Amino acid sequence: MRRAIPLLGLWGLLATVLSLLTTSVRDWYVMTDELLYERLAISGSLLPRLRGELVPSLDHLYPLLLSVPFRAGSIARSLEQAHVLNAWVFASACIPAFLLARRVTGRDWAAYLVAFLSVCTPWAIFASFLLTEVVALPVFLWAMLAMQRAAVAPSAGNDVIALLALALAFFARTQFVLLVLVLPMALLAFHAGRLQGVPWARRARTAARAHRTLVAAYAAGGAVALVVALAGRLSSVLGVYRDMAHADLLPDGLGGSLAEHAAVLALGVGILPVVVGAAWLAANLLRPPRSVEAHAFACLGTLTALALWLEVTVYDLHLSIRFAHDRYLFYLAPLLFLGTVCALVDDRRPRWSLLPAAALVVAGFTVGGLPEVTWRQFETLLTDTPASSLLRPVVDAAGGLTAARDALAVATTALTALFVAGSRWLRPGSLTTLTAAFLLVCAPATTTYVHWRVLSAPSWSSRPLTGPPEGLFDWVDAAAGGESVAMLPYPVSSAYLVNQRLWRDYEFWNRSVVRDVHVPNRAFTYTGPTFPRIFLTTDPSTGAVSASPTRFVLHASQETRLRIAGRGVAEGAGVALTDAERPWRAEWLSSGLYPDGWTMPDAEARVRVFAVPGQRRAVTRTLTFGFRVYEDAAGRPVDVTTNADSWRGQATTDTVRATVDLCVPARGFAESRVRAHGVSEIDGDARFLEPPGPRFGGVFVSEIALADEIGGPCRP
Repeated sequence: MRRAIPLLGLWGLLATVLSLLTTSVRDWYVMTDELLYERLAISGSLLPRLRGELVPSLDHLYPLLLSVPFRAGSIARSLEQAHVLNAWVFASACIPAFLLARRVTGRDWAAYLVAFLSVCTPWAIFASFLLTEVVALPVFLWAMLAMQRAAVAPSAGNDVIALLALALAFFARTQFVLLVLVLPMALLAFHAGRLQGVPWARRARTAARAHRTLVAAYAAGGAVALVVALAGRLSSVLGVYRDMAHADLLPDGLGGSLAEHAAVLALGVGILPVVVGAAWLAANLLRPPRSVEAHAFACLGTLTALALWLEVTVYDLHLSIRFAHDRYLFYLAPLLFLGTVCALVDDRRPRWSLLPAAALVVAGFTVGGLPEVTWRQFETLLTDTPASSLLRPVVDAAGGLTAARDALAVATTALTALFVAGSRWLRPGSLTTLTAAFLLVCAPATTTYVHWRVLSAPSWSSRPLTGPPEGLFDWVDAAAGGESVAMLPYPVSSAYLVNQRLWRDYEFWNRSVVRDVHVPNRAFTYTGPTFPRIFLTTDPSTGAVSASPTRFVLHASQETRLRIAGRGVAEGAGVALTDAERPWRAEWLSSGLYPDGWTMPDAEARVRVFAVPGQRRAVTRTLTFGFRVYEDAAGRPVDVTTNADSWRGQATTDTVRATVDLCVPARGFAESRVRAHGVSEIDGDARFLEPPGPRFGGVFVSEIALADEIGGPCRP
């Protein structure tokens, strides 16, 4: 209790300060990650269920935790509560960090220092967003504590706890599946180091006897993995990372990329912990210390660092990413902080072992990429690499990227030299105080800067991050009255990113939007393949739609592909909400248009208007079109003809409306034919961010509207 009360006080202090920052963020920032975890949380399912379907998202621990604030109420209120929860969960990493440091060093001050530094890092910014990193950091440290304890005190109970910790880590973040391989290698290295002079075969047998429970569990798991592999399903265990199962472990450019990843991580922790901490870990793996606790941590920490370092680097190279994803690497920061503290309290302080680590970081700064995309192209912080944002003030101070690289290399060399000089000429207590003071200055400074960058720069949503867009998108929940809604995405702008952001916004800010429906071959998919979709087909003779997933449908006001029959309920921000008839049917269906509403060159477009259910005779219906030409084009003639009416006019850069009557028979349909005279080059296919090539079209159909009123009888 003497230690528990101040530790809980530290947790409360860190969580309180962090929550003040997290609750300042009142909008989404990382898409589609935050949308994914919010939707999984709203589903409230013990299994990962998204838009009504099971999805291969195995890191489901965070969505389960997130389901508490998202169980009811408005999305804006739930998001605020989630950010408070994030702060407390992320800050709880100080507890396992303290316990691990206390076991390894035997000193309270060292444990408190590591506990504080493990939370106060640039990556604390993740607590402001709906990301698995929030829960992954504390779970990772609990797993490290459990594995270290199993190594030092072998028993069936400790082995089971270690296995449970590995399982929890896997469900916190799929990338931690790598720890399953790290644990047995670390145990072998630990027992081999404790049995110097004993034959290797005997060392292996000793390790196996000490961990019979682990051996049995791994044997059973290996058998299951073999069966799954023979069935061709092993890669599916990796969820969204399944492609990595077939990745080249030694891709081109691996050496330089490894150095760059080490340098970026060093930038985020103040350089010194990567040099000193990594040096101590490696040295004490190869030359076991007297302390059993420290040796177990050195084995575990070194192999974990190597495994994650290689995993993240190969992942980035596999995806041809031009920067280091320190988002996936920052879990090593607490291990490096603890390694640095161990170096301070160890009688054998690292000296020569500092050289390889320092050389690697220097190479990463001077030879590695450190591409401008991470600091110059975007004012807004890239959450994939928060540490890279720290490069901007260095570049500004140095006067350029090349000078900044040189300055960071010199700083790395100087810090290493100062540590060596201090370990040789200063009293141990003085070097420890100076190093701890340096870390305690760097940690809050870098953390504050990253939060300032996020809160002051424009958000990826193109809105102030500190103010929720209340009323802009969340009106759908109120209009639907608790009923479910399906959205039918379609462009509302000529800018792809505007359309993408709008439809993501409508799903994010309305818990009632639970389905995503599309028209085959003319679909606008604004979320990734993880998000399930429903593809609707329409009977061309009756207008019957293949599925009726929800009561309400949310569609673009300028939709030109089809219109689901129903009563209009509300409209706003370029979209409209319709209370759809059940079963779903199309009032009208178009053909001969580009998916985004442009007429094709020398082609006639048709709009088919269907008879309504129960219609007993031919009746008159009124159809309205909106036409306009490309902004650089001159006016263009347009003809509209039906079986009862015709219209001829001139489309201009301002919308021109044409209204015609049709005679719709009792059964079947009537068609309206649209032909534009003349073509010009238009924007590329609006279904893609980077269209495959140029297009040519006539006029843009900005509106197709069928009047609700049904006219008198007619003769088709």
